[in-house]
Amino acid sequence: MKNSIVFAITLCLALVPGCSDDFLDISDPNSLVADEVYTDYQTSILAINGAYAPLKEVDLWGDQIHFFLHQITNEYGLLWQGDAGWNQMKDFSQQPNNQTLDAVWGGLAKVILRSNEAIQALEGFAGTEAFTPEQRNGLLGQAYFLRGYAFFLGVRTFGEQPVSVDGSVRGFPLILSPPTERDATLVPRATVDEVYAQIIMDLENAETLLPASWTGGDLGRVTSGAASAYLGKVYLYQENWDQAIAHFDKVINNASYQLLANFGDNFNGAGENGSESIFEIQFSRESPVRSFDGGPGHVYATRHAPPELDGWGNVFVPVENYNRIQNDPRAEASVIKPGDFLPFANAEYVGSGPEDYRPRKFIDINSGQINNPPFAEFNGGINMPVMRLADVYLMYAEAQNENGNTVVALEYVNKVRRRAYGEPIDTPSTTADIAVGGGAPLLAAIQDERYIELFGEGHRWFDLLRWELADDVLGSRGFSSGVHEGMPIPIDEIQLNTAMIQNDGY
Repeated sequence: MKNSIVFAITLCLALVPGCSDDFLDISDPNSLVADEVYTDYQTSILAINGAYAPLKEVDLWGDQIHFFLHQITNEYGLLWQGDAGWNQMKDFSQQPNNQTLDAVWGGLAKVILRSNEAIQALEGFAGTEAFTPEQRNGLLGQAYFLRGYAFFLGVRTFGEQPVSVDGSVRGFPLILSPPTERDATLVPRATVDEVYAQIIMDLENAETLLPASWTGGDLGRVTSGAASAYLGKVYLYQENWDQAIAHFDKVINNASYQLLANFGDNFNGAGENGSESIFEIQFSRESPVRSFDGGPGHVYATRHAPPELDGWGNVFVPVENYNRIQNDPRAEASVIKPGDFLPFANAEYVGSGPEDYRPRKFIDINSGQINNPPFAEFNGGINMPVMRLADVYLMYAEAQNENGNTVVALEYVNKVRRRAYGEPIDTPSTTADIAVGGGAPLLAAIQDERYIELFGEGHRWFDLLRWELADDVLGSRGFSSGVHEGMPIPIDEIQLNTAMIQNDGY
């Protein structure tokens, strides 16, 4: 994967220059070649790679989305105060001109518009000798998955309320085909319920069309298992517990998915595209093209690593967050703390103050985070799993608990904990296992387990919203119910699209 799809994405971006960062610009260069691209399989692969590409760029998982998801929950604190958008997240003072949120919106727009190109071209394509129906199905399935994923992330970020609270409110714009004129982009936001209905249709199509696995240079592309897992997650957000369980069962009963033996291998590069990975953003350092210019690496490591690893040290882990997880074995792979040995520095990390705890996930402690010459490339190379099997186990446990199946729910929580403690995951453990009653006590245990297991991976904000706990947890930092569940729509969208209505309170 490191030597194929990552570089194919970079090549695709060289062949097809960057597309618009919003829904209102119909000049996406992809559209200029769509009729020609999707008659040739190899070129079609490049075009599909172009739909993946925005996920790894600086607008989304390569950089900016982390500052939204981590600052707004206070999982990470800010040491560098020079970015107004990041600072607004700390106290819920974000406004429609917030550059971080504008970047997230723009990244999602790219994924959706490029996926639409592929869907429109491939839906009516019957295949040729050189471009088989099976190949067409694999490409089309990827396009449906990526569009559904982008809609899911978009409606949770910008929708006025979680679907479980009120699905009738304004959600996210549904643009389902490549616009041929500007008026086609001037659409109002669909309701949250309408967006979720479209997400389900897209993911169901993906589940049907995608293969169960990929091999060789295609390893890391989305699969039918990824579509099933995300369908389970979508239904979980809707509190449709039966459907969530049914789709999670498809993943859990697939023997190719297993928890990695070592928790930390999910974040240090050793377990990339391994048995725990369900949907993983692909990165690499092996390119002279820097991340800021569309290269295959991420800026995350440079911004988040401490100076001892040649990082910028923009953020820290608040000491109260470290204290919450410090007695759990997973803390070692989640946080760099004073006294930890850093192989790259050939020394222990030194610190004595409350701001001296640093993120460790997706940071290579064996190398510097800025390639030579200094400030030239900023290429972090560790992949980022945005859904992995431990997450599925915990969501499955939550759905089973809500359905009254306490024994099953508790077992899947304990499987996750056993792995953390180095115990056989299917064997009861006096060291790792917890024993709590079903219902509210078990839900509280699941919530705590998700905090520890998924710390720093971008899940907490959406978890707090769907559990309706944001006011309790974040109220002291400025969260206001009825306003901050949805982020402000970027000002450019509001000014250029008269059908786009801003979220209340902004």
